Amino acid sequence: MKKLGFIVILTFLCIRCNSVEQNIPPLEIRVVSMQKVSGKSVSRIEHKINFELINNSKDNILYWSMSCSWEENWLCDPNCFQLTNRACDGNVPEINLIRSGETKKLKSWVFVADPLQAHTVSKFKLGFIYIKANEVKSVFNFKDVLAAKASAKQDIFWSKEIDLKELEKE
Repeated sequence: MKKLGFIVILTFLCIRCNSVEQNIPPLEIRVVSMQKVSGKSVSRIEHKINFELINNSKDNILYWSMSCSWEENWLCDPNCFQLTNRACDGNVPEINLIRSGETKKLKSWVFVADPLQAHTVSKFKLGFIYIKANEVKSVFNFKDVLAAKASAKQDIFWSKEIDLKELEKE
């Protein structure tokens, strides 16, 4: 009888561990730091942002993005915020790899695109549009797949809310 009780408890614990593990999103976005910087105009307030894309799964993750303008895979909510990257040469769609448990470190600049909202909106989230390696049949249809996923709000992983006013106090 003791063995049966032990087996029932062990089974319950295994089922519970598996269900908790399945609730962990395979990709996590974590903001590491933000710093206010001078914008290109008086009405444009920019923040340099350092953030991470973390693979929480047991599997390696392959995903599509642009080689230089990788921020095209990223959204801000509300959409009055935008990420921007600096110009580069040789921008093409490519497959990227994040190994299980690894972190990809990224840096960019975030700003409020609408100058009328620049001083009134301070909270936003970052979203990563995950395009699996097998979802793009040719480099020529990468942008179509990206646009379709963004429009359908499909396979987007979101950060926790970021409050610029709180970060500026630190």
